Amino acid sequence: MTEDAFDLVLKVFGLDKHFKTGPCKVKEGPQDCPVTINPQKYLPASIRTMLQCEMTDNCFGLDCCIDLTFQLPLGDEDVTFHIPFWFKFKPCDFEVDARFGGFTYHKYILDYNWVHFFQKKYFDILDCETAMPADIIFVLDESGNVNQDVFTVSLEAISEATGKLAIGENLIHVGMSMFGGTGTSRTSFDLDTSFERKTVLQSIRETSFNKKENTDIGDALRYVCENMFVSSKGDRGDVKNYVVLMTDGQSNRGSTQTGVNTCRNNGVTIIAVGIGDGISRTELLSVVQDPNHFINTTYENLHSSLEEIIIQSIKCSADVSSFISGWLKQAGMEVLDGVKEGGKQLILKRLGLEDFFSEPKCDKERKPFTPNVGGWNNECPLGILDKPELPDKMACHFKDTCTGIECCIEIPFLDVTLHPFFIIDPCEYTLNYGVNTINETIQLINYEWGKTEKINLAGGVLQLQ
Repeated sequence: MTEDAFDLVLKVFGLDKHFKTGPCKVKEGPQDCPVTINPQKYLPASIRTMLQCEMTDNCFGLDCCIDLTFQLPLGDEDVTFHIPFWFKFKPCDFEVDARFGGFTYHKYILDYNWVHFFQKKYFDILDCETAMPADIIFVLDESGNVNQDVFTVSLEAISEATGKLAIGENLIHVGMSMFGGTGTSRTSFDLDTSFERKTVLQSIRETSFNKKENTDIGDALRYVCENMFVSSKGDRGDVKNYVVLMTDGQSNRGSTQTGVNTCRNNGVTIIAVGIGDGISRTELLSVVQDPNHFINTTYENLHSSLEEIIIQSIKCSADVSSFISGWLKQAGMEVLDGVKEGGKQLILKRLGLEDFFSEPKCDKERKPFTPNVGGWNNECPLGILDKPELPDKMACHFKDTCTGIECCIEIPFLDVTLHPFFIIDPCEYTLNYGVNTINETIQLINYEWGKTEKINLAGGVLQLQ
C-alpha cells in the first residue's frame, strides 16, 4: 500500500481530521511561566518520546502533539503522522479552548451553568433515614472456608459501608471483632478506639486474618454483647446498639440461641449477612428479630448488599431537619416554630456546628443580594448566566468583575445562614471558595480539573460539594 492510498483510507473512515501527515511541530513555549508542566514524566518510557508539549504563551495551558511512525500494510514503506491536541485557558477573555485531533471544544465561561454548584442539595447527608447516634460492631467470620482473599473482600466491603456512616463523637461509633470456634473470638478495635472516619477505616483495612477451623456463631454473639458493648470500651447506654454478623458458614459448635439471647437481653439489634450457599438460613433467621435484617449474598456482591442492608436497617443519616426533629423528640423536647437561643446553641453543639455558624449571619434582603430577579443579583456586564429561579430562602450575587458568585441561604428553624462563595483571581491564578468560617484557596495553574471539592462538617456527616 502506498502513502497516497493510505491517505484515501483515512478519508473514507473520516480519520483524516485526526491524523495529520508529517511529524509534530510544536511552537516553543515561554520560559518564564510560574509553573512548568511536564506531561512526559507521567507516561511509560516506551511512548515518552512520541509526545511533545509546550506551555501556551499565557502560561495557562498546554499545546501538545503525538508522533506516530509505522509501516504501511502490505508494504515496507514507513510513514509518519501526528495528532495535535491542546488545552488553553484565556482568563482575560473568560474562554476555554480544547482540542484532540479533529475534536474541538470551545466554551465561554460566563455562559457555563455555574449555579449547579449551589443548587438543590447544599449538603450531601449520606444515605439513610435519620442521623441518630448508634454503636455498631461488625462481627466477621474467619473460620471454615474463609481464606485471606475473601477475608480481604469482607474488610473492603465493611470499610466501604462504614464510609457511608455518620461517624462522630456524638453520632455513630464503630467497633469490630472476628470469630471461629468456641472461645476464639477476638477484638480488632473497640467502639471508643476513634471517632474519626479516616482512623476507623484504616483500622478496618489493617485487621489481620487468623484462620480458625470450627464455627460457633452463638459464642461470637455472646462475646461481643458481653465484652464489647460495655461502657469501659465505649458503649453508650443511651444510644441504639447494633451487631452486623457476617458469615459464609454455619455453626458446628455451641448453642446459637444462647448468644442471641445474651444480645437481646442487652437490647442489641442483630443484622445477619450470610455469604454464599454454605450458610444455614434457618440459623441466621433465628438470629434476627426482623426478617428484613437478614440477607443472603455472595462475595462478588458483598460491597453493594452490605451497604444496602445497613442503610435499610440502621438510622445513620438524613436531612438536617429530620436529624434535628428526631434528636429533639429523643431528648423529650417539642419541635416548636422557634427554638430558644439556648436550645439552638445546644443543637448546633450536638451537631458539631457551633464554630461553623459562629460568624454574623448574611442577609439576603440586603446588598449585595438585592435588588434581584428570581433570587439573582447579576452585576456582571459581560454575560448573563443561564440562571434557574432560586428557592425563597436563597439569594445569590454575580459580582461586577464577573469572576465570582456568593450566596446567602437561610435555615429558619435554627435562625442561621449559609454563606457559600467562590472567586477566581486571574492575576494570581487562584480560586478562592468556602462557606461561613471555612475558606479554601487552590492554585489553578496545576489544578486537577474535574475534581469534586468537598467541605466536611460535623466530622464528615455533612458535606458541601
